[in-house]
Amino acid sequence: MQDKPLVTYEDKVKPIRIARKGSTGSLSIKKLMDPEDTGSISGIVLIAESTPNQEPITPHAHRDVEESMYVITGHGKAILGSTIENMKTFPIRPGACIYIPADYYHIIEGEGEEQMKLVISYFPTDKRGKSHREIATELTNVPLQDEYQR
Repeated sequence: MQDKPLVTYEDKVKPIRIARKGSTGSLSIKKLMDPEDTGSISGIVLIAESTPNQEPITPHAHRDVEESMYVITGHGKAILGSTIENMKTFPIRPGACIYIPADYYHIIEGEGEEQMKLVISYFPTDKRGKSHREIATELTNVPLQDEYQR
C-alpha cells in the first residue's frame, strides 16, 4: 500500500537551501516528487528559486541523469556543454524549456531584479529509486554543500 503522498502542493513543501562548494550562489528548492518523499521510483520534480543579483551556482554535471528545466519567472541565460571548455550560452525567459543531456555541464544565470523560478525534472538513466539528495551529491565535479549535509 502506498504510504507516501500521491499529490503534493508547492505551498505545503518546506524549502531547502542548496549551494555548491566554491560558489557564493545558492538556490531554494522544494521537492514536489522524489523517491524519498513521494515514493516515486525514479522521477524527480523540484521547484527552484534564485535570489536576484546573486552569483550563480558553479557549473556542474550529473552522472547518468538527464535534466529539464522550465522557466516560470525571470530572464537570464542557460550555459550548457559536454565539457566546461565548450559551453554555449542560450537566452532564457518565461516559457523556455531547457534540456540538459546526462553528463552535460550546465549553469543557469538570472539577469535583472526579478527572481528566477524554475520547474526542474530529473530523469535518471541508471539511478532507479535514487533521490534528489543522492543524485545531487553524485556530481561529476562539484560537491554539494547544503542542508542535506547537516
